[in-house]
Formats: sequence, C-alpha cells, structure tokens
Amino acid sequence: MTTKTLSPVPTLRFDERFLPPTFRTEPPPPKPLADLEKALVEHSALPRAKTVAALFEAYQESSRLLHDAYAAIDAYLHKAAAATVPAVPCQRCTSCKAVVRNAKFLDAKCQYCGHRPLFLAYWTDSHAPGKPERTFPLLPLPRPEPFGLTLARESPERVREEMSASLAARATWAANEVWRTLRDMVDEKHAGLITFAGVDPRQGFKDMCSYTSVRYFRVDAVTGRKTVMSSQRTPGGSVETETTTTEIETTVVMELLQEELIGVCGDPIGQFRGAVPRRIQPLFEKPPEPIDPLLRVYSGTQIREVRAEIEVRRVSRTEVTMVPRFVPEPVSVFRLDPAVVFADTYVLAAWLPGEE
Repeated sequence: MTTKTLSPVPTLRFDERFLPPTFRTEPPPPKPLADLEKALVEHSALPRAKTVAALFEAYQESSRLLHDAYAAIDAYLHKAAAATVPAVPCQRCTSCKAVVRNAKFLDAKCQYCGHRPLFLAYWTDSHAPGKPERTFPLLPLPRPEPFGLTLARESPERVREEMSASLAARATWAANEVWRTLRDMVDEKHAGLITFAGVDPRQGFKDMCSYTSVRYFRVDAVTGRKTVMSSQRTPGGSVETETTTTEIETTVVMELLQEELIGVCGDPIGQFRGAVPRRIQPLFEKPPEPIDPLLRVYSGTQIREVRAEIEVRRVSRTEVTMVPRFVPEPVSVFRLDPAVVFADTYVLAAWLPGEE
C-alpha cells in the first residue's frame, strides 16, 4: 500500500467572534489548580511516619503514588484526545475472547494467547478508541530529590518538613503541566472551552453557558479501480491470480461546534445517567482519582448552534489485493464413489473408497 499526502495540514485561524472569551484565557483557574495539587499528595504517608527511617520509606511510597497518579492523568488525557474521533469496531479471538485489532490478516495470530489463525475471530459489539489526529503526552515527572545523610542527621520534624516541601513542589509542577497540556489541546483544536452566564439561586451556580467542542471524521472515496488477471501453470492444474488495484482518497475533516445552552445543570461524571456515544464512553470508565472531583457533565437546553467544517488534509492511497485461485485439471478415474443425497437434490455427504 502506498500513501501520498495531497495537501498539508493548514494552520487554522478563526474569527475571534466565533469563539467564547475563555478560549483565549492563558492562566489556569487558581482554585481547580490548587485542588489538583492537593489531590496529588492527598495520600502521602509522610504525616503518619514518626522516625527518620519511616520518613524515608514514606517519602519513597508517596513519590510512587504521585508518579502513578500523574501517569493515570496522562492516560486519561490520551482518552480525551481519542474522543475527538469515532470509535472503531473490534473482533474477539475465538480462543481467549480477547479483543484483537489485527484480525484482518488471515495468517495473523492473537497477540494475547497466540491462537492462529485469526480469520475465525468474530465481530462483537465492542468498540475501541480511535486513533486521534494528535496526542498530547505529559512531560516526564521530575525525579524525587535524592535526600542523603545530610538530612538524615536532622530531627524527624525537619526531615518531614523538607520531604513534604519537595513532594509539594513536584505536585505543583505536575498540576501546572496538566493545565499546560490542556491549553495545548485547545490551541491545537483537540479540546474546547466553556464560559458560564446567568445565575440560578436554587442551584448556586450559573445556569447558562456557551462552549466549543471539536471532533474529527474521515471520508473515504474510491477514485479508481483496476483488475488484472494472470495465470501460471502448476502440476495438476494452474493458478489464476486476480490483482485489484484500488485508488482511495481520504479526506480528514474537523468539525468545530459552538453551542449555547440555558437551564444548565451539572452532575459529577460518576453520577451522570444519560446516553453517551461510544467515542466518549472511555472518559466515564474509572477517571483518575485526583481529577475525578474536577470532572462534571453539564447539560441543558440548546438554543443556538454554530457549526464549522474545515478540511484538515487530504490523503491518497493505493491498495493492491491479490486473490490466487487454484484451477485443477480433470483426471481420468474408475472407482466406486458413493454419496448421501436428500430428495434427489441435496448431497449431504460423499466419500472416497478407503476413507476412514
């Protein structure tokens, strides 16, 4: 298969009147940022440690928990980027029932149990996240500060103070990196922003909002197809090969939506009970604990919509499919050849002499 890009990815520019004011907001909101910093070190074992040795052990454990939480947020942001493209249907291996992605290759094997061949795999209702146009990985978390004997000679209170300050500094760096990555996602049109207006005294928050959202989809168009037949003699017959060359042009389109809602209500992401599209469902599956309190689902009555579709790029590719067929030559035989026939029409079974 050959691939050729017909047009490069353009630098997209929009009329600022199209976007809500918060789309251009640079600094992160202070309260959610502070809440995230606190949540990243919430399970620190340093306050419970009493001796210097216990503090060193607690520092390593707290650093590991911070690293795991940071990695979970990184994986969640990848899910958010993948939510901008449609989910793809999956197949399951007939042996281990695991979802497989390479079942289109008839001689492939399952990457989980090694079962071969995968042409026996069957379609399921399962869907996997699609491949986003871009990914936004977080920068590596700074390593824990290597405290040594200089600090170990101090009192437990002093050791706890230094270690807590080091852990808090890394949590602050991690929280700011999360917000920097979210701003990058907005700038690169892989996330949107929301701005609120109006006040509902009964609910205690603003009950009108305007937000932008982005999704990408691909459109395939067959621009040409050519079939060539070839034949090669082999012992006992011949092999006829049908080679089909298909020209396919794929257009990647970005759809940018701005929606205005009234009567807005917000629910924590774990309490939302409405219908969710397949591409969004991974965002509802066990969000990382540090950002779970910051995730909410806002819904309301839509009163205005602005929709823009921009062609991001166009790619042409060529797919070549070869289908060989063995054509046997008839041979002269003279032997008994029974068959089980139903209603003088359907051959239920047949066998050759000597077959066991």
